[in-house]
Amino acid sequence: MGLKTKYRALAISLMAAGLLSACHSAGNGTTGGGNNVTATAIEVKNQSANLFTQETNLTGSLSIESSDSQWYLNKATITIKNTGTTPIDLSKSAISFNSQDSKGVAIDVGTLTNWYVSPHSTSYSLAFSAGNATAQVGKITTGNGSAPIINPGEEITFTGGFNLKGNVYDAKTAQSSFSLDGSAPAPAPDPEPAPGPGPGPAPEPTPVPSDKCNGIAQWDSSKVYTGGQNVQLDGIEYTAKWWTQSNNPATSGTDGPWKKVQECGEQPAPVPAIGELDVIVDTTNTACKTTSACHGLAVHVSDAAGKEVSSFVVPDAALGGVFTQPIKGLQANVAYSVATDSIQDTVLAYDPTTAKATVIKDATVKVSAKYTKIAPAIATGKMTISVPTVLASYTGDMKVEILNTVANAVVATYMVKQGASFTTENLPVSDAEHQYSVKLSQGLADPKAGKYFIENGNPIVTITKDQTATLSLPLIQTTKPLNTVTVNLSGLDGSDLANVTFEDASHTFAYVNDAGAKTGTLTYLVESGLDFAISLNATTSNYEQNKLDFIATINQNTTYTAVFKKKEIPPAPAISYDYKPYFKDYNNKFDIAINGVTNGKVVVFTSNSKLADSLWGSCFGQSVSTDMAKTETASDGYKITLTAPNNGSFDFTKQCTLMYDTKSATVLAGSGTPATNIMVTSMTVDGQNAPIYQACASTGCKDPGNGYVNAGYYAQWAVWGRQYNPNNMPFDSINDIIYAFIGFDPATGNLKTLDGAADSWGLAATTKAVLSHPYMKAHLSFGGWTNNGVNTAPMFQKLSSSPAAMQTFAEQAVALMKKNKFTGLDIDWEWWSDYSNSQAPAKQMLSFYKVLHAELDKASKADGKKYTLAIAVNGGVSRIDAMQDTAGNPNAVANFWSQVNGLVDQINLMTYDYHGAYDQDAAYFHANYDFSNVPTEKQVAVGQPYGWSVKASVAAYQKYGVAAKKLVVGLPIYARTMEVSNSTDGGLLQPIKGAGFGDYENGVLDYKCLINPTSDAVNGCGVNVAPSDIVFYDANATGDKLASFNKYGRDAMQPWGYSPSTKTFVTFDDVWSVRAKTQKVIDGKLGGTMFWELDGDSTNANKSLVKAVANKYSGS
Repeated sequence: MGLKTKYRALAISLMAAGLLSACHSAGNGTTGGGNNVTATAIEVKNQSANLFTQETNLTGSLSIESSDSQWYLNKATITIKNTGTTPIDLSKSAISFNSQDSKGVAIDVGTLTNWYVSPHSTSYSLAFSAGNATAQVGKITTGNGSAPIINPGEEITFTGGFNLKGNVYDAKTAQSSFSLDGSAPAPAPDPEPAPGPGPGPAPEPTPVPSDKCNGIAQWDSSKVYTGGQNVQLDGIEYTAKWWTQSNNPATSGTDGPWKKVQECGEQPAPVPAIGELDVIVDTTNTACKTTSACHGLAVHVSDAAGKEVSSFVVPDAALGGVFTQPIKGLQANVAYSVATDSIQDTVLAYDPTTAKATVIKDATVKVSAKYTKIAPAIATGKMTISVPTVLASYTGDMKVEILNTVANAVVATYMVKQGASFTTENLPVSDAEHQYSVKLSQGLADPKAGKYFIENGNPIVTITKDQTATLSLPLIQTTKPLNTVTVNLSGLDGSDLANVTFEDASHTFAYVNDAGAKTGTLTYLVESGLDFAISLNATTSNYEQNKLDFIATINQNTTYTAVFKKKEIPPAPAISYDYKPYFKDYNNKFDIAINGVTNGKVVVFTSNSKLADSLWGSCFGQSVSTDMAKTETASDGYKITLTAPNNGSFDFTKQCTLMYDTKSATVLAGSGTPATNIMVTSMTVDGQNAPIYQACASTGCKDPGNGYVNAGYYAQWAVWGRQYNPNNMPFDSINDIIYAFIGFDPATGNLKTLDGAADSWGLAATTKAVLSHPYMKAHLSFGGWTNNGVNTAPMFQKLSSSPAAMQTFAEQAVALMKKNKFTGLDIDWEWWSDYSNSQAPAKQMLSFYKVLHAELDKASKADGKKYTLAIAVNGGVSRIDAMQDTAGNPNAVANFWSQVNGLVDQINLMTYDYHGAYDQDAAYFHANYDFSNVPTEKQVAVGQPYGWSVKASVAAYQKYGVAAKKLVVGLPIYARTMEVSNSTDGGLLQPIKGAGFGDYENGVLDYKCLINPTSDAVNGCGVNVAPSDIVFYDANATGDKLASFNKYGRDAMQPWGYSPSTKTFVTFDDVWSVRAKTQKVIDGKLGGTMFWELDGDSTNANKSLVKAVANKYSGS
């Protein structure tokens, strides 16, 4: 799930100095009507068959070996497979893809080769030549000059490497643009030559298979045939007399292994499959409506061979609006290209960006061309603003806004400290449309000292071309009368303190808080007339209320009494038990401990598993033997009685080590080792009930989320490379463990373990956490980007197409959940890994969620408890919109999100991976809450117009009817890195050259590795150590780094780093940013927070992101 949302803003821009000839027509000079028009369909008749029509029985793929090399790509592999029942001639196939480096420079591929294709006893070569732009077009030949045949079921691969030009290869573009355009049936082999000199007789016409031979397989020289099996060859059906291989039926003769059955005869010509293409031309955002400049705007549609099959002119009535032209009768499985005339002073963007669409049989596909007017160049100047120091006790930031008073719009926002200054560049000069003022969002106040400062009006600043205007922000002390506010503070325990914070209803002032107040009388001076709030936060959580608030309009002297009442912690039970599953133990060991009593004779406990047949070791000071243990079947598993031998006693100051039985402990099978789980669910000691030990008892087992979800994804594979022990999950800081991932068969819905050993340790640790922490929830998670390297999006697509498979999945998932004492299910269907927005599977998702909801509801009613359904969803607004875009997505549902809101309990937003090394134009934050001062020319590159931010994502879900309390904001515990072209502002917003350094993979590293760059898989870095020279731009920075952070990072809630030695930009979350985002969750009354993934967190409690959020929820 960590490597999730991949974003790149692409546009094909066609700008010309003048319009094409069609747009220069001297006709009637008609202006556009601005209407939205759908034209009568154009029917393409008698379209000649395309020899390179996509052959539906021929599939292909391109894989690129990952490489950071800038000069040579070691390995590219193209795989082609014939899934049909007849041989295919690959010389009729055209293979193409866009080949370029990370800078968009075209790269020649040359020739990829298969040196020996065994069924054909020769080599096959795939030679590429340059096509349009960066396209490479390949043709297949053989080493012996014969036709390159691919037999039914055969798979042929071509491999090779090629030179680069000083930049890394753009593998993503190559793979996403890969196309295999059809083939014709294999030709009949040449007749055997006649004996003797001279040419042989003219061959007979090759028979074409007909319905007589329908369903009979073509003869394959590599296959073994036995008596009675039939084949066809060259339009003739044969039957095998006995076992045979490699004997050609046509030359078998009467004594050979084959017997002729019949001639197949002629077959009627197939009816070509056809579909429809809708071409959409959007000129809304142009001058077409008010001028005649667009008259005669022409559109041309061509097939895969470049042959024009249709053209039309956008009618004047639709210029300035949206024109849709349906084109019918097009060949299915052919990729058609759309080309439109350019319009002066506009940018043209196609969707899809390639301006191509493959027509689908009996369906409609779309290509749109959207024109956007280019803003004219404008004169600009600069403004430098300095902030004087007027209140030394205030050390926080001040929010300064530059306003365009004509448009009543905020031009730029800066967070700056007293005594500092900042400069805003590229401000349009002051004119009738641009007048500037400077506004300080809040004044400054120190109630303890009785000092209040405000801005003296909003000063006007005039911007002149190429000049820098300067302003010192005018701050003055207010003259309003002050009232005394007295707080009588008591009840603090021992050395406990209270942090006092202030706020007013209108947010007129930013306040100097009073940290570390002690029991006694506190006195403050407050401006008369303020709606004023005082909050006292105890520094520990030992009280019934750890935060006391007092709010009133202060028109006179006021006194408050603040009493902290100590929380009564219930006494721990006199006796309790604990158990611990072993980690990375292959003998099925688990330990039992008994607290509160030193000795006893009989211990009885219930478990889901029997004990192993053979036991050894020590149990409560006694040697373990099978004689001391008696096992009986119980309603909820097994009842196991341990009796001290020889009428002696157990020593409970020591632990008992036992082994469980694999078969009875198995909870999930797989292709290899099954997953087991061991749990001890109840116990008595000498007849006295012993509840399970609760490590959280000292705090009364208070929910660390304090009413909010604080969930963490546990990745079961982390037990290996990262050596993460699931028993060490931060159970005191989270209240929901989301267990990733359980595997499934998409054809049947049957569940399976993806790693039996890892699941055995992880499931046992999670179950133990649920049993011993009253607030703990646990969800079994399914999906993710991949399962053991296989993308799960197509798996979910297949699963959701079968009601029977979905029902099997739901029943087995609920059963597995209950068996492991989990409380819910989580579905992480990341459809965008394989499908575009126009294919977003909303209908399939709803069907699946309904089945899961019904099964969970049935279990909830049967067990008298609430089982919950959670889903993980994309954080990009366009992906959110796609689920309801019924105009652009045939799978969409108009009210999808409101239906989802009624079916699920928790929606985990993957609000990260917005940016990474997969971008090109501008390095930006991968988990930004918002955008801050992004230059206009960079806003598209960072996705600002498209809502690629936490704030926009949350707003989009709420707009579509999702309840705020169900929205859980995702926080990454990993960094993304990008190699950038220069170090300005620590690499932020600079062009990207490729992936930066990483730990287990380039471009990504764990948070713990970033802040502790040491070779230590548990506490720092695993495979590769992060550079030690990273300079951080964060809330603790100073000088120009703090100024950059205040300008770009504070409102975005994102720190960043820069490594000079590697020229790498690093984007991540830190303690400050996750607390800031959590405050937004609280302010917005959202559901809570979620982390991907727990093993990346720091083991230092002061730097832990998970603990920082839990502390925020608790008010500390």
